[in-house]
Amino acid sequence: MKKILLSTLISVFAWMIYPAIAQQTLTLKIIETGKDGETSISFDDGEYENDSIDKMNDDDLDMGWEGEDLNIMTSFTRFQNVTIPKGSTIHSAKLKIYAHEDESAEARVTIFADDSDNSPLFTETEALNDRVKTSNTVRWVISENWTMWQPYESPDLASVIQEVIDRDGWKSGNALTLFQMGEDQGASLLDNARDFESFENIEDPDDGGDGLHHPERIPTLVIEFTPPTTNQLVLKIIETGKDGETSISFDDGEYENDSIDKLNDDDLDMGWEGEDLNVMTSFTRFQNVTIPKGSTINSAKLKIYAHEDESAEARVTIFAEDSDNSPLFTETEALNDRAKTSNTVRWVISENWTMWQPYESPDLTSVIQEVIDRDGWKSGNALTLFQMGEDQGASLLDNARDFESFENIEDPDDGGDGLHHPERIPTLVIDYTPPPSELRELVLKIIETGKDGETSISFDDGEYENDSIDKMNDDDLDMGWEGEDLNIMTTLTRFQNVTIPKSAQIDSAVLVIYAHEDESAEARVTITAEDIDNSPMFKETEALTDRKMTSNSVRWIISENWTMWQQYHSPNIASVIQQVINRPGWQSGNALTLFLKGEDQGASLLDNARDFESFENIEDPDDGGDGLHHPERIPTLKIYYTEKTTAVSDIRIGVDQPETLNLFPNPVKNGRLNLSHKSKEIRKADFYNINGQLVKQFEINSKSALLEVNDLQNGIYMVRITLEDGVVSKKLIINK
Repeated sequence: MKKILLSTLISVFAWMIYPAIAQQTLTLKIIETGKDGETSISFDDGEYENDSIDKMNDDDLDMGWEGEDLNIMTSFTRFQNVTIPKGSTIHSAKLKIYAHEDESAEARVTIFADDSDNSPLFTETEALNDRVKTSNTVRWVISENWTMWQPYESPDLASVIQEVIDRDGWKSGNALTLFQMGEDQGASLLDNARDFESFENIEDPDDGGDGLHHPERIPTLVIEFTPPTTNQLVLKIIETGKDGETSISFDDGEYENDSIDKLNDDDLDMGWEGEDLNVMTSFTRFQNVTIPKGSTINSAKLKIYAHEDESAEARVTIFAEDSDNSPLFTETEALNDRAKTSNTVRWVISENWTMWQPYESPDLTSVIQEVIDRDGWKSGNALTLFQMGEDQGASLLDNARDFESFENIEDPDDGGDGLHHPERIPTLVIDYTPPPSELRELVLKIIETGKDGETSISFDDGEYENDSIDKMNDDDLDMGWEGEDLNIMTTLTRFQNVTIPKSAQIDSAVLVIYAHEDESAEARVTITAEDIDNSPMFKETEALTDRKMTSNSVRWIISENWTMWQQYHSPNIASVIQQVINRPGWQSGNALTLFLKGEDQGASLLDNARDFESFENIEDPDDGGDGLHHPERIPTLKIYYTEKTTAVSDIRIGVDQPETLNLFPNPVKNGRLNLSHKSKEIRKADFYNINGQLVKQFEINSKSALLEVNDLQNGIYMVRITLEDGVVSKKLIINK
């Protein structure tokens, strides 16, 4: 029998409890943040000479010591969209750079990070000591010779990155800055500062270069990490309107008995007003609750700040709106207009409160779980909590506790500074475990990228008439064939921030659109994607042939009648998306463009081009519409994908060859599925659909079973199989 290390035993045991979680790699590059004329520049990298920024758009970055001028040179590299979840474990992190010159003098550099939740963009007026530095640092003594334009990498920066990721306010998608700081190496004629290529790098002809920009030499940060088994989501009340120039929110407010009292006050009341006999109920609505359906809520706390010193006991019951997607509040609605969850949590507040100090509710797990378990719940929906007082009897006491709202102002009459304090906005912190499924859903919409006067527009969707862009801000998009004018119409839909890792397998993908007209003529459309790592924004002067298309394509023959303003779906375009994700330079967070191209269907009076709603859609009054923009009809791309993992949960400790769990046939065609294990007893099998919803369960308690699954619809499922000593998750396709 082979010896097994203790660390291996621990790893195997962990995987027996949880589905396998793969180590992931995130590759980040400095990106464009501005223009110098027609030239792309970035304010995300630059250098300090001692404490002052020297240059922000030079073609190289210096780190180290200039002995003749007695200058400490510190370079900085800021990376955006660091999609590492809070609670992740950083295994390694390396800064990869390219030398700008041949250099040999020893440089002594200390690397640290900006100790900030979300490192802000740099400006030329700030000083190095304006930024707080992480306590963790890594020293890099560079004594090897450097050769111009060759790659080099830093020591492992895992401890530095981990310190930032562990910050209370860290969120996946935030920005992170590294500093590479020299040290005083004494007065000399030596230049001990090593130079490396910046975002704006140019290969100088005077040095034998080609005079071109080289994007492959832009500073890169490569991080290997394991995401947490439990995720944390931190939600805050956000701005939803304006009162003059002042930001306000209709996502928090208070009811006096059954009627809304105020929507933009600087505090929220919950409890009982004994003198006026008023039950006070506050509400807090949180948007973009990105918890997948099927998740297990482990804990949930509402975090608030007291608005006054208070001591009278308040008795409060907390519940949620029993709704798939809680709508925005209006001042005319009543409390009983909203359905309430059956689960509630009672909060008897007897401790003294001190003005402007933080407090938190009891655990609201049961309340949040009830909403997440609703049939219509989707990740990204909104959720509202109510904090309702109760009748505590007539008295002169005010038993209603007041806490800071979104609009909070620290009142000068109470010794405050008269300023708004965003850190005191009500916050909901939820710890949850995603559903036992490796299948993930990503929903992407065309977003605003410009303005036409006061009107939001997007250059991420538009249409080509033959090879030339026709319009970029029309209210509809055409795809297909115009028989009378002999025009092939091609729509473009570009989706930003496609957070799919390079290792992913695309299981299915569909484009969801809304018809702009009643149409019946058959349209023949071919769907491709732009074959590029990161699809750039469109401009009206470019041609369709300026963009390279994927070799994978999907044909869509639309023969069904379309009804105006109704929803339609493309065929499955997984193969098209997969080709882009498989590109060597693909990174999570890149942009992806789909093209829906018509074909020549012959000269006729027919218009075979189907029209669908664009980002700028307006429901035309001439067609019986309301003349309003309808954001729910903006083109949407839904992608279901699986991150590739190594199945290790079926390892049997002490046996050289792991035993195999058999699940066949896969795909299932006849409605029967065989499940067996050579030596382990199978306790049960749970089937989850692509939305993470539990749809079927089997109690087995044997080493083999024949399962009847004929009642399940065709599609992709994740089967969670509980063995006598662990859990295995396997993907299953049903195709009857």
